Amino acid sequence: MERDCSIDALKGCGIILMIVGHSLLPSLWARPFLTFHMPLFFIVSGYLFKERPLNDLIKRNLKKVMIPYFFTGCVMWFLLAILYEQYDWGISLLWGNAYKTLSWDLSYTVGPLWFLMSFFVAMIFFALINKIPHRWLQLVILITLFHISIWIKEQVNMLPLGILPAIPGTLFLFLGKSLKESKSFVYNRGSFFLGFVCYILCCLYGQLAMSWHIYKLLLLQIIAAMFATLILWKIIRMMGKFIFLSYVGFYSLPIMCIHSIDRHLNLTLDVVHKLNISYLPINIGLDILFKAVFVAVVFLLIKKISVFKLIYSIK
Repeated sequence: MERDCSIDALKGCGIILMIVGHSLLPSLWARPFLTFHMPLFFIVSGYLFKERPLNDLIKRNLKKVMIPYFFTGCVMWFLLAILYEQYDWGISLLWGNAYKTLSWDLSYTVGPLWFLMSFFVAMIFFALINKIPHRWLQLVILITLFHISIWIKEQVNMLPLGILPAIPGTLFLFLGKSLKESKSFVYNRGSFFLGFVCYILCCLYGQLAMSWHIYKLLLLQIIAAMFATLILWKIIRMMGKFIFLSYVGFYSLPIMCIHSIDRHLNLTLDVVHKLNISYLPINIGLDILFKAVFVAVVFLLIKKISVFKLIYSIK
């Protein structure tokens, strides 16, 4: 089957926004406008979702998602133990959360790897939800679970296995699948305009941090993230040629894993701090540049090693 490269390009934009969002840039006004990048990946996965037996889906995602998750996590654990003597950090891998996994110390989180654990759980939830015959009933259940998850976050702060982020992740999967099945409403000009207005309002007055399970304006944040993804996809399709973005998007999983190591150990950020440059815009530019170079160099290295290519499904 012919591959839609614009979807890979969309994922490429998402992974670039993730790296930029983890730089020093969020200290400025730009952060709220970047926060739809993780919902983007769930929406795209829902759009591409194919019905298959639950056992097959679990086996498929164990290979494609969880093996990279645990392998990258073990690399991070080894480096944290060697560099910072954090020998018990590995327990965090079983929790799979991006925040306060074992204590208030942020070193006990899995960082950006939370996405893989939550994605694995969300795909199972979504496969079960899809067994319900009526789409409107699926949506009611997902919206109810979403509001319950917000309450749980306020009461107990977290659940293991990245379950809390997985719940809105399942809702985004549902929206992505619905977009593919019924395009008439969301793709007209009026809907795009309302969606854009919603996105701007959420950027100005709301907060969306999927990894921390923060949705300040609740369902409005969900709608805003969906339309931000659609608007970005429309812009990409208007561009026509997007070879670089498609390449980055095709390998978004290993890029995410490589960036997770850098992000969690602050490797490139420490280099920026050691340069001791007082002008913030220069620091931001260098931080993004170093992060991109780190990802590119490590990716090109592991692409030459057969076992890594197998783990990260690199062709």
